[in-house]
Amino acid sequence: MTVIRYLYRGVLPDRDIINATDTEVSFRYTDSETQQKKIKTLPVLTFLWQILQHVIPKGFRRVRDYGLLHGGARKKLKKIQLCLMMAGKLDFSIIEPIVRKKAQCLCRQCQQPMQFMGIVRSSAFG
Repeated sequence: MTVIRYLYRGVLPDRDIINATDTEVSFRYTDSETQQKKIKTLPVLTFLWQILQHVIPKGFRRVRDYGLLHGGARKKLKKIQLCLMMAGKLDFSIIEPIVRKKAQCLCRQCQQPMQFMGIVRSSAFG
């Protein structure tokens, strides 16, 4: 049996496809909860649908290829992680939290806070 590569570095390595017929595909996978290798057999269309869920649309790139997750940014990422770890050890209890007041609409006559009671639809406009 010949298995054609369907994705470059896809979700499921080619070696994990055990058997493929006209109607079913059997493959090996690792259960995320138990970390045990299991074998699953699916109808061809269901298998293809699940694989195609992981194909990136044309023009898009995997996020881990850019920014801090890029392989060449390891040193920078380690520095940032170290800074964040150190920031977690600082004592921020000396800084008083900012208490924000709610905006209030005051009555023009009595200067007391007004309360929202609801919306009334007027027949004058429509």
